[in-house]
Amino acid sequence: MKRMMYLDKKSKEIEYLLSGTKDVILRGANIKKYPFEMIHKDDRLYLLLNDAKDIVYSSARVKDALFFEISNKDQMTKLIEKYQDRAKLSKQRLDYIKARKYVSVFVLDDVKREKARIDHSLSHQIEDWIILNDIDE
Repeated sequence: MKRMMYLDKKSKEIEYLLSGTKDVILRGANIKKYPFEMIHKDDRLYLLLNDAKDIVYSSARVKDALFFEISNKDQMTKLIEKYQDRAKLSKQRLDYIKARKYVSVFVLDDVKREKARIDHSLSHQIEDWIILNDIDE
């Protein structure tokens, strides 16, 4: 299974990943949903921008995948602050994740530049994720 993740173009997440100044992606939700507990160590993520171009710009190996269920705001703040230097989140994104109950932390390495257009007719999209059987299809 190939997993594609949309990243925010405005916050330059792909540029930070490719330059090595960022190696953590945080995702938050109020309910258990994809990707919570469904991404694993050594999975390869294919990264797209939310620019409507359907182009995979880079890929990265999941070095570690951590999942947290936290209902205490102070604990959530401590968790996010632990990863903020590596995640490079905007204040708006930090506040969004702090208000969530479930947090996924993806530590990435082996980031590679890619350039491939995807065919959405072959995919199943879940918010900011796309799941494909094979990226080469």
